Amino acid sequence: MSLRTLTLFVISIFSMSAAGAALAGLPKGMMIVGYDGDAWYPYIIKSNNSEWTKVSHLKNPSHLTWQANTGDFYIKGDDGLLYQSNQSSHEVIQIKSNSNAYTQLRAYGNGVMMVELLAGKSRDTTIVTLDHEHQINKIHHQASAQFHPYVYKGDLFYAQVTCRLECDPIIQDVWIKRLTTKNARQLTRLNATSYLHSVDQDKRFGYISSNQSGYYHIARVDIETGEIAWLTKGPVTDSFPSVSINGDLFFTRRTPDGTQLLRMLDAIDGSTGSNLEQIAIPKEIQKIRYLELNH
Repeated sequence: MSLRTLTLFVISIFSMSAAGAALAGLPKGMMIVGYDGDAWYPYIIKSNNSEWTKVSHLKNPSHLTWQANTGDFYIKGDDGLLYQSNQSSHEVIQIKSNSNAYTQLRAYGNGVMMVELLAGKSRDTTIVTLDHEHQINKIHHQASAQFHPYVYKGDLFYAQVTCRLECDPIIQDVWIKRLTTKNARQLTRLNATSYLHSVDQDKRFGYISSNQSGYYHIARVDIETGEIAWLTKGPVTDSFPSVSINGDLFFTRRTPDGTQLLRMLDAIDGSTGSNLEQIAIPKEIQKIRYLELNH
């Protein structure tokens, strides 16, 4: 091998390594909830390309969300009560409310969305907001039940249950509500159990998980037209699709061999999953039950 050939070879290897290192970086605001063999804990990415940080003072949360821009966690404890905690101080403060029937907390901007179970049951719900002064206000309610609230750039996305009896599976489709005009419209019509978990930065596409094919798979939905592009398939359970600012899509995949954290590099182009990579998580984590990415 000539010196020139050897030099080009070394440069090529170095470039591949550098590209791989860049590819491995994770975005700020990502959180998973993992089981370490003893209990469930949140693990977070504090800044772009940083390592996973275990939030060890928050043990076995029933539901939680992380507001990455403030460092605050909002938690529903296993006692049913609401709490707030900061990643730096570790102080845990109880949030007083007139009801303990809250679930599916999700941070956005300067607030938190929650589902309130009316009469303590999931048959009838309302979507409420929690602000930094711990004031709770109703933001949306329509007949039946709404779940999976997500707010992005002035729009509320939620899953509306339209059939729970004598339908298999339960029919739950995605809706969008303009918070300025209060107008709402149905976004998906899949006759399955579907929910939206994130929206890309330009607000062109939402990313959903749906069991229309029997298994939960990930799809991209055009927010204006409702057109669906399926991104995953097969005998797997794909959940919590979370798109980053640069267009990478992260989600969890459960198989008989366990649960993985995956990244799809070209989800914005409607890929069918050919460009998937497994994301390394702390070795102590045995199971993952939740993923979110809040910008």
